[in-house]
Amino acid sequence: MMVMKTLLWQLSVVVLAGLLLCLPTICQAATEEQAAPKPKYRVLIIRAAGCVPGTEKPTESDAITHATDKAANTHVFTKNLAGKLEVLKIQAEIKDYSKCKDFEKLLSVDVVVFAGPTYGNKLPKQLQQFIPKVKAAVNKHPTVLYSCLTSCWKPPTGFAAIDHFTKSLKEAGARTISGVVLGSKTKEKEWDKKIKEFVSSLVKALEKTGK
Repeated sequence: MMVMKTLLWQLSVVVLAGLLLCLPTICQAATEEQAAPKPKYRVLIIRAAGCVPGTEKPTESDAITHATDKAANTHVFTKNLAGKLEVLKIQAEIKDYSKCKDFEKLLSVDVVVFAGPTYGNKLPKQLQQFIPKVKAAVNKHPTVLYSCLTSCWKPPTGFAAIDHFTKSLKEAGARTISGVVLGSKTKEKEWDKKIKEFVSSLVKALEKTGK
């Protein structure tokens, strides 16, 4: 009996010592969690883009497999956009369109940006298929703002694509923000400036709506 009490006492001492050793780490984690500010805004970027030359093509049955310009394409532009948003403490997530089948479940955000290349004066069909989903979700998520981004060789075709898609969003009842046209043949300094201006317009629209 005495031996059992001794063992229990020793075990208690070991457990207590372990807890005391872990206490600083637990306190630090709790402090960091409290100190980490929640993002003021959240942006979801739904991307439909071709693969970069030399990389593996998407395997989904309806995937876009056309090669894109390696230096400046939808992949490059969306990563740049997300980076600029994160600098402003705005949470930004890029999701490929094939991962957004449960669209309405993704709408715990403030802004949705559809991003893709211009084909025949329009954004790709993989993005256009979201218009009915937007229409179905508008009443349940009325505060979400929508916009679009396109990568194109010739600006006139890009502007036509943005106008067409924005019109479709409006007809679906969505609240929209002007999209941005980015030339895949333009210099980085030029398209980088346009993305900065686009980010600024997103922030102004959010502040104006009082979000």
